[in-house]
Amino acid sequence: RDKFKTENLNLYGHTTKAVYIYIILSILVSFYRSDFINLTLSAACWIFVVGKFMHDSPLLLKKLALGVFIAFLVDLVWLMKYFSPWALAEGSNKDGGVENTIKRIVLLFSVMSFLFKLPFSVLLWKDSVDYKTFKDQEEVEVQPKTDLPA
Repeated sequence: RDKFKTENLNLYGHTTKAVYIYIILSILVSFYRSDFINLTLSAACWIFVVGKFMHDSPLLLKKLALGVFIAFLVDLVWLMKYFSPWALAEGSNKDGGVENTIKRIVLLFSVMSFLFKLPFSVLLWKDSVDYKTFKDQEEVEVQPKTDLPA
């Protein structure tokens, strides 16, 4: 029963990896679809999480988590509107069907990004809740060893 408690989860190292995945997915989605919410949020996540500013304020991490969740809802609306037309797009074959292929690939990455956002926002929220643990962990990593042999 104790292994399912949230205090036993150390997700500090996974946040940076998740930010890089979010950046890559946002770039791939924006190849054909204008998606400025995700590009802006991925840049903010990169600046504040990878740039080690996440330790300055747990409120900032909560705001990022809320922003990613809002982007999740925006993607839900976008997918409801464009999934069928893009997945079943026949259109003209003036370009040999290249545009339809690109739409389907971007649709695939949009679905992957959509499925990634909810766990990513939970991860950011969990990091904001564990702010004190991260602060203590950072101080332990920075402190130099003082027990040198004489």
